[in-house]
Amino acid sequence: MAKPPKFDDPQVQAATLRIPERIELFCIANGIDWEHAGITGATVTAMLFRGLFERDTAGKLTLTKQGRAVLAALHEREALRLLAGSPYGCSESIMLARGCAIGVLRDLVRGGLVSEERRSTIAARRAMVVTWLRITDAGRRAIG
Repeated sequence: MAKPPKFDDPQVQAATLRIPERIELFCIANGIDWEHAGITGATVTAMLFRGLFERDTAGKLTLTKQGRAVLAALHEREALRLLAGSPYGCSESIMLARGCAIGVLRDLVRGGLVSEERRSTIAARRAMVVTWLRITDAGRRAIG
């Protein structure tokens, strides 16, 4: 029998975040004023309670270690969704152009959620090697 997922697991927390909570997470991570993004104090309180934020000595909200892990999980889920929408996969450079960080892509490959293949191609009369990425069955299961 499979164990139920722990709620403190970053993947589980990322999957259960509502839209305002995701926006707040991105705002705090990027130093954007969350009040101007329309985030309420109740949402901030909920995120503090979950342990994703803490207040520094000046009272400014900062991400905790758990908050950074949840943010990374959100980035991974987004990259997996992009690849799931491409039936034949796509090149690493396209994923980078879509905003995926190279570290996130490498972690997905190491975790077996994405496969990578080196392909030779010719573009503008020049031979080059392209890294092609495809989501694996494990990656599809990870995003549900």
